[in-house]
Amino acid sequence: MPWVLKVFLRSIYRVVSCIFKKGTNDLPGLEKLLKDYKVDMVFYGHKHTYERMWPIYDKVGYKSGDAGHIKNAKAPVYILTGSAGCHTHEGPSDTTPQSFSASRLGQYGYTRLKVYNSTHISTYFVDTDDKVGNFLDRFYLEKD
Repeated sequence: MPWVLKVFLRSIYRVVSCIFKKGTNDLPGLEKLLKDYKVDMVFYGHKHTYERMWPIYDKVGYKSGDAGHIKNAKAPVYILTGSAGCHTHEGPSDTTPQSFSASRLGQYGYTRLKVYNSTHISTYFVDTDDKVGNFLDRFYLEKD
């Protein structure tokens, strides 16, 4: 089965005042469709930071042993990659680790996506301040 990726401006899942909330007025009822159509990854921006979440469905994060390599995810992996542009004030929700968060970074950068084949895909968050282009977060998703 091919990789199924979706891009939104805003996320279905977000952190507001350090509380894990589901849904926004802009995206009602989309979570079930994403799961039903076996979406593998959801990319979104809007918030000027980087965060990669564990696979999530109906407020449940499906953690595996390795945050950098997930096999046969039970739900989509959400990746916030909106760290370019304006510098906005960081609130408590930007710095407080959440249980569903696999990686959260405050640096500016961009996300690279690499599709190896129909069973392996990876993302790399690249630091734009580093002249060498070091990866600040690496993630592999694998499926049978």
